[in-house]
Amino acid sequence: MNRTIPRRPIPILTHNRFGISMVEVLVSIAIVGILFAISVQAVQSARAVARKSQCANNLRQIGIALTGAAEQDGLFPTDRYCFVKLMPFLDMQEAYDAHRNMTLRPPLNVPWMECPEEGNHAPGIAQPSYMVNDGSRFRRKPPGHSSDNQQNGFRSANREGTRPSEFSDGLSNTAAFSERIHTPQVLYVADSPVAPQHYLWYTEQRFLEPGTESQAIEQCRSHRTSPDPVSDSLHKVGLELNDPGYDHFLPPNQIGCYNGPNDFEFQAWHSLIPPTSHHAGGVNVLFADGAVHFIHSGISTDPWHAMGSRDANDLVTF
Repeated sequence: MNRTIPRRPIPILTHNRFGISMVEVLVSIAIVGILFAISVQAVQSARAVARKSQCANNLRQIGIALTGAAEQDGLFPTDRYCFVKLMPFLDMQEAYDAHRNMTLRPPLNVPWMECPEEGNHAPGIAQPSYMVNDGSRFRRKPPGHSSDNQQNGFRSANREGTRPSEFSDGLSNTAAFSERIHTPQVLYVADSPVAPQHYLWYTEQRFLEPGTESQAIEQCRSHRTSPDPVSDSLHKVGLELNDPGYDHFLPPNQIGCYNGPNDFEFQAWHSLIPPTSHHAGGVNVLFADGAVHFIHSGISTDPWHAMGSRDANDLVTF
């Protein structure tokens, strides 16, 4: 008689785990680090977009005020007191009256005058971030010419302002205001190679005659010598509009120049001053019709020059 021996189950060895391995810890830390880096970058990008949008809105406010002033006075104001003249059209009548009566001291910190990307100056002190468009040719002719002032941008030979009828190219095709990074009062030597567009640079040669603009541009691009230690012509504190303004010789965020060496013939009127900003890739530009467009730094020369002139019969397509 055969006896059947019952089979016993084969025991399965198991290991109880208490905790996690070092590899899992490192992987978890790496994942958390990546997620944190992504979130920080997203927050920074969102804040930059918000500042850029607020800067554009400031220019829109200036555009609304310019239109109101032109409808009332028949001129777009472009003189040194332009920002003061715009106050009544932006619900700042009290500040306007105080300034007119010489009772406004120190200068007001006017929000729509400053891009939120700036902020490196004393609180409560106005330092405009926006400049008027002087045009796409030399602001003044050299001595000996019958006519001195030849600005063909939003600002004209009439220092008080420009009439809307003078814009034969159309208000929508002519730039009015754009941005310019605050120029430090003192040159920081370590900063000039890193951020050369913060300053105006001297060049080897000076070109002033009408028709030599392209030679002045080439000097600024390829024959710069040294940055100006104190860029007084671009550093304004208070409610005054910068004079000279920016121009359309060089595209946005390029290095600007004084057009010539640092000698006794130097004048700020001869400068090449492109708009600059802390925004990635370009600058905000207000046009004479009140529209604001973001113009990229890589814009080609012809459309950029066309935006700068009011009566050259060259139109711009967006």
